[in-house]
Amino acid sequence: NRRRQPMKRGNAITISINKNRKVYINDDPVKVAQVGPALKTLKATGETRVYVRADEAVPYGNVMEVIGEVMAAGITDVGMITDKKR
Repeated sequence: NRRRQPMKRGNAITISINKNRKVYINDDPVKVAQVGPALKTLKATGETRVYVRADEAVPYGNVMEVIGEVMAAGITDVGMITDKKR
């Protein structure tokens, strides 16, 4: 069974957390425990910037858990993407 590696797009990695607390790296679904290993792989290819986008319904603790995985992967250039209220 071939494991699918998240693809890098552009010059940064985007991690999204939807309202159901599902996590995606560049649109590829992953479990929180897979975030660190996936980012280590991407970091080895030269990607060092990560943006995190979370639905406003996601509890702060869940967002921080994902950011903790990012930091544990050795990536310190982390930004947050926010959507303006309409």
